[in-house]
Formats: sequence, C-alpha cells, structure tokens
Amino acid sequence: MISHPFGNKHLFKCILKIDFTKDKDQTTVVFPDTYQLTPQFEAEMIHITQSIDFQGSKRSDCAPYVSLIDLPSVKSPNHPTKKYFTYILNADFSVLILVSKYFHQKLLLWILGSIPDVFKAFYNITFEIDHSYTIQINPPKELGCPDLCYQDMSQMSELSNLRISFLSNFPPFYMFQLIHYLLHSFKIIVLSSSVKRLTDTVFAINSFFYPLQLNKFLIHTIPLLHRKEKEKIKIDGPCIIGVHTSLIDALDLLSDQKCYIILNADVPYLNVNIPGMKHSVAPPKISSSNSKPNVTSNAQPNIHSCPNNMNRQAIITPDKERQIDSLVRAAHISIINFVKQFQPVFPAFHVQAKLCEFTVGLLKIYFNSKSCSYDDIKSALLNGKGIASNWHFFTETSLCLDFLFQLNYSQSHPEMMKFYFPREVGMPVITVPQLPTDFLAPNSEFSPARRSATVIKK
Repeated sequence: MISHPFGNKHLFKCILKIDFTKDKDQTTVVFPDTYQLTPQFEAEMIHITQSIDFQGSKRSDCAPYVSLIDLPSVKSPNHPTKKYFTYILNADFSVLILVSKYFHQKLLLWILGSIPDVFKAFYNITFEIDHSYTIQINPPKELGCPDLCYQDMSQMSELSNLRISFLSNFPPFYMFQLIHYLLHSFKIIVLSSSVKRLTDTVFAINSFFYPLQLNKFLIHTIPLLHRKEKEKIKIDGPCIIGVHTSLIDALDLLSDQKCYIILNADVPYLNVNIPGMKHSVAPPKISSSNSKPNVTSNAQPNIHSCPNNMNRQAIITPDKERQIDSLVRAAHISIINFVKQFQPVFPAFHVQAKLCEFTVGLLKIYFNSKSCSYDDIKSALLNGKGIASNWHFFTETSLCLDFLFQLNYSQSHPEMMKFYFPREVGMPVITVPQLPTDFLAPNSEFSPARRSATVIKK
C-alpha cells in the first residue's frame, strides 16, 4: 500500500461516474475534464462495479469501499500493469469511482462523497513533511475541509486505521494466527455480507506484514472476488481473497487437498482446512476479559500442520508447537494490555512493534535460530533454505523468501531493519506500565524496589 509522495504529484488519477441503464451502462468523467477515457479503462471500471449480484436494479450495499485493479500504462502499454486503488461509492442507479495509486481511505472516500467543488481543490493539493516525518496536507483556507484533512497521511497512520478496524471486529490472537498461516503459504478466504467490512478486513490482514510489504503487495490480494471470475479462488497461497456472501457457491471450488482458512467477518470465526485432517476446526479459546467469545468449538486445532500432506514431524515438532502456542498467547495478551493502557488513543507504534516482534519470533522457532538478532535470523533462513523439508517456506511467492531477500539487501530496506530488528539499529525500547507504581522513580519510597527492601520495625 503506497502513501502519497511529497511535492505536487496528483493525489488521484480521475473520478468517474457510471450510470446503470437497461440498455447500456454509461460512463462519464467527473474530474478532470481533460482526462481521456480509453475503451479498455472504461471496460475495467464497469467490470469492477459488477463484482456482486445485487437484488434487482437497486444497489443493496451503499457503504463506500476500496478495491484493487491492475491497469496497463497508457504511455507504455507493453510494460507490466500497475496496481491502482479504486474508491467506490454506490448509489441506487449509479456508481462514483475515484482511481488513485495511493491508499488514503478516509480522505479519498470523503472527497468522493463530497460536492464536486472540492475535486479541483484536492486534485493539485500540496504536501509537506516535518521533522517528525508526519505528512501534512495544506488545503486552501476557503475550502472548509473536515478535521480529517489536517491529520497526518503517513503510511503508518493508514495502517493503524486498518488495524483499529480489525481489532474492533476480531480478538487480537486472530492477527497472529493469520501471520502464522500466511508464512506457511496458506490461502485466506474472507467471507462477509458487507462489502466494506470485507475489503477493510482484506487490507487489514495485508497490513500485518508492514514493512515487509512496504509500497507493494507480496501477498496475492483480491479484495472482492468478481462473480464472473470465481475460478480465481483456486489460486495458490499465500493469498487473501474477499468473497461476498452472494458468491457463497464459489467456496465449492476449493480443493480439500489445499491448505486454506475461511475467516467469517460477520460472525467472527476461523475455519481451517488442512489436508489429511478429518474435519476443519476453529482456533483455540483464549480466556481474557477483552477477547471476543465468538468461537464456539471446543476442539483444539493443530494450527502448526504443514501444507500438502508433508510429514509434519519433519518441520513442526511438539516442542515447537508449544513454543508457537506460547508466542501467540503472549502476543495476544500484550495487545490487550496496550489497548487498555492507552485508551482512548490507539497504541499504533506498540501494535506495529509487536507484529514485527512476533513475526521474527516465529522465524526463530521455524528455523531453529539461536536468537532473534539480525545475523542469527538471516543465518537460520539461509540454512533452512537448503533443507528439503522446508521447501514450502521458500517457493517463488513465499513470504519467507522475500524476508530473506530483504535481509540480504538490508541497506536498501531501512524500514525493515527499524521495525523487525529495532535493537540493532538503536531504536528505543518502549515499555507499558502495568501498575500505577511502575510510573514511580526507582528511588521513590513508594516504589516496589524500595518497599521490598524496607524493614518494618515493631
């Protein structure tokens, strides 16, 4: 997911309106007037609006949402396609679409739903960066923009909004289990009757792998499966596919011989399909006052089984299973503590740090690394790549292979080092106070250290 660069580059490509008629869908350019609409581009826009079966001619889901589309370059048609975000607002008999290379969900959906007078003002908007690396928007004073226009538009801010949305609907341990599944190249199927909840969840899961996925998609992502392209649900993982409940029959195309996870976003639960298992099971219950009791199954799943009927003992031993379970549970409790301690503010940095710490911790367990340091993890990945039983970790599209590649070129990926290996680049270690006394200085007479060393005389 790409954030807007500095300078005067256009925030979005164009805004289109598609009117649905009995004879033919009509596409008009809302802004800018000079935009040349090619037949191929128009066909792609109409195609993306027909992703879902709606009842009758009225659009049943009018909440704005974001999807992805691949478009060829106008200047160089022979070059590979580029990914664009499409911000879509449904009305009864028409659709507004804003096309942009950048992911700024709140701002661009606000522009899409506002009066046409703001289009021109925002098209050539300017940006600047301050010393704290916060991108600030400089809108015209007479525009009367909402408060969100004065908030930062950094990539971290956008990712935090997605994670807030995810944690509002799912317990924290879902985040870490999904990371585990995707590192094993599983296919994640997100199922929902709400297009917005569906697409938000798909992008949120992608955000768990920042900065590994900085300004790119390493995970094959289909935010909304098209009703005429159900066969795409068969693609191999790692991938994340959003399936609207009107396309529930697409799940029949899934093979029992493939590893996939169904994440229901309406009544949250995880359904795990692993070849060789007699039935799918839900994730384990985690007792916590803040965890959502959405899981009703009492079965304890083996979330560590390896794909494609391989000998699981060659990869995940019982000892490693216990280590991974402990890692998931500890990370789950940490997120709950972070959220409680910082309410009503979302602990964006702490959640980001915990996601990266957990990912490195998994790699340490998978490949028997001595520690979570940069050198040890890199060495363990290189050694693991040469072991035949680890082949599924290092396929052409696997995340572990991309992780190793970025470690080999760490100078070109400073964000990678900053978040995955903070101690080695001098990042500060942030702790969260658990008790009121933790705020006190060590030498305070009320501090736990002083009280434990005090002898009370009778």
